[in-house]
Parts: sequence; C-alpha cells; structure tokens
Amino acid sequence: MKSRLAFCKSWCKIEGTIHALHQPEQTISELTNGEYPTLVFDATGNAKSMKDSIHYVAHGGGIVYVRLVQNDISFSDPGFHKRELTLLGS
Repeated sequence: MKSRLAFCKSWCKIEGTIHALHQPEQTISELTNGEYPTLVFDATGNAKSMKDSIHYVAHGGGIVYVRLVQNDISFSDPGFHKRELTLLGS
C-alpha cells in the first residue's frame, strides 16, 4: 500500500496522501492544518473505507469513488445532505 500511495503522490504531484487504515483523521488534520479537503478520492475498493470517506471531506465538497466494490455501501443520508456533498463514481 505504501508504494501505491508514493506512486500516486509523485505521479499526481500532490502534497500528501491518506492511508485509510492508519489514523486518517489525524493525517488529514496534519496535512490541512485542521481543515478538511474539498475533494476526496477513494480508490481502495474497500466498503468500510468508502463509507468512512464521507467524514473526511469539507462542507460542500465532493467524494469520488474510483474503484468498484462487490458490497453495498451505506451512509447517513441526513448527514450527507446537511453537508451538501457531491458523490461521483468513476
């Protein structure tokens, strides 16, 4: 997983990546000085990670699911609408 994140970081020329299984909220806070990103990409194909990604995006931001998962994914609809999020499958 670390090598994939390193590749994405260098290929996309981005400042940081988040490993969903290793304290994602703390890492997000450190990378953004306490702010949440306006766009979150989840390319894990892991239902739990994809479900949790809704908590890592700023109000009015967006989530992009890049990989398929063979399970149902659910999250709180009132929480999704309250934060005015956009969800995109790619």
